[in-house]
Amino acid sequence: MNKLSIFFIICLFMASVFSTVAVNSREGMDVVTGIQYSYLVDNEFVLIVNSAGVPRAVDRMQFLNDDVKIYTSSSPISAGLRSTVQNRGLSATEVTFTDSFDFNLLLANDVKNEIQLIIVTDPSYSYNLVSLLSYANLRNGYIVYVDEENQNLSLIHIS
Repeated sequence: MNKLSIFFIICLFMASVFSTVAVNSREGMDVVTGIQYSYLVDNEFVLIVNSAGVPRAVDRMQFLNDDVKIYTSSSPISAGLRSTVQNRGLSATEVTFTDSFDFNLLLANDVKNEIQLIIVTDPSYSYNLVSLLSYANLRNGYIVYVDEENQNLSLIHIS
């Protein structure tokens, strides 16, 4: 077996180990939550920009592997995304959520053993999320969204 064959076998094995994460939401903070979650669990993240981009996103999912985790909010970009993914022959699990803050904490609990730094921010300043996401990824950190309504509950859930 030559080196090229071994390389392709390793690539196929690695592609089968990881899952793909997609967040089906119109809220930017949900997308950031999905990106940081996928980074911490070593999964690929597929961005769904609009309903017209769904076929391209599903093509990307097919290229990456056949196991897709879809997180769908109450205001999704594409209704029926799970069915679309499954119709392409992929295995898809879907978790639905109604509150972005709860979604953020749900995924934080899933990766709490991977988190080395907690970054607390108010999500109303969306331009901060771009730099905070980069910093969180460098430090194995997790951005927790806090506002007036959930300030007392947020950190209790992931400690």
